[in-house]
Amino acid sequence: MTQPAAVQSSRRSFLAGAAGVILSTAIPVSAKKRESVMIVGAGIAGLAAAHELKGNGFEVTILEARSRPGGRIWTDTTLGVPVDLGAAWIHGPRGNPVFELARSHGLPLHTRDFSELALHAEGKFLTDGLLSQVDREYRKVYRALNAAKSRARQNESLAGALDGALADVPAGIIRQGVRFMAASELEISYAEDATRLSLKHFEEDDGFEGGDILFKNGFGALPLRLAAGLDIRYGHSVSRIDAKTSRLRLTTSQGILETDRVLVTVPLGVLKAGRIVFSPVLPAEKIQAIGRLGMGTMNKIVLLFEKSFWPADLEMFARLRPEGIKFREFFNFQKILGQPVIAGLAAGDFARYLDGLGREEALKIALADLQAMFGKLPAVKGFLLSSWSRDPFALGSYSHIPPGASFADYKHLARPVAERLFFAGEATHEDYPATVHGAFLSGKRAARQVTEAAS
Repeated sequence: MTQPAAVQSSRRSFLAGAAGVILSTAIPVSAKKRESVMIVGAGIAGLAAAHELKGNGFEVTILEARSRPGGRIWTDTTLGVPVDLGAAWIHGPRGNPVFELARSHGLPLHTRDFSELALHAEGKFLTDGLLSQVDREYRKVYRALNAAKSRARQNESLAGALDGALADVPAGIIRQGVRFMAASELEISYAEDATRLSLKHFEEDDGFEGGDILFKNGFGALPLRLAAGLDIRYGHSVSRIDAKTSRLRLTTSQGILETDRVLVTVPLGVLKAGRIVFSPVLPAEKIQAIGRLGMGTMNKIVLLFEKSFWPADLEMFARLRPEGIKFREFFNFQKILGQPVIAGLAAGDFARYLDGLGREEALKIALADLQAMFGKLPAVKGFLLSSWSRDPFALGSYSHIPPGASFADYKHLARPVAERLFFAGEATHEDYPATVHGAFLSGKRAARQVTEAAS
């Protein structure tokens, strides 16, 4: 099995993570009194902001709807091993603040890039020769997409250009393989189908160099470390923020609270659904940005088998089929977890379809793919299935730019309102959206905005 160079180049942080920068720059607040700040959400953005603001002399309280910190960073241990059902990888350690943060907390890390790919079609795995041909054809398609991007209109989707480029690829297995590569690099990366991705703005966000890094004990260890020493009120779901009075009033599931300033770090999906009512209403450009930006869904199914049934060197594999891909790709986690564990990924419409299925039905679909590739399977000892589009505190996995939107929308979403209401989270960072490091950096940026407003 060869290593298609194009695969894995732009995996987003639902498959990654990182950090280590100094959390507080200790710029004292030159205000007459110690101001209070309430942060809505204890995800990585909220935690980063809280440390910065606390170091700058603010009285900081975090209101978190869940019973744990981390938000879309979620490590589940019910299978007896740490499984990340949300963010999992640190993408590119060189200069990545999350990588530095993880190291500064002494969290054990594991370098693994899953670059060894195997594709299965028509009853067998593709030979190295066929994989190389798939890789060559995909490179041509990718060049065609970039050429189309240079002349694209604002409202064009990636799907049209992709379909046009695929028409020049030899039909059959090669075209199916190239379509998989596009799904892996683009649709999985953005957690959305090509029909809902902007052609003009795909692959424009920045990244860090280096391979992918995993947390040996799960990504969730990082927010747990960051949460220590902070005033976090769990089980506090915020439904209304009223800025008409001298102090802001927050209506929560545990009553009404008041504060001098508010930092909102909830996911874009929550804002799009109008789960928080703002009074007065947000500025028009912010409302429009929320409406234009998209919230994709990527789900994982994680299966623990009685024993392994795949070649030990098989790291990443997928089943090709004429009617399209269901579970886009599977990953072998046995070398990392020490147990026969496979994780399957699904994005976009199929991921949302899975959210509407029962657990057992989703399991049947995954097992059908694996059985088609490997034959009779050993018993499943346990499995986990994420459901991000139905999670009431996320309503999706991470943001993307659909046709009609642009990176300017991330800027609009990041702007403070009247120096009292501030915003952070991955969907507010124009350079690193849809990543943990983007969320982390946005929290630090928002903390600086609060400090400047209070000075």
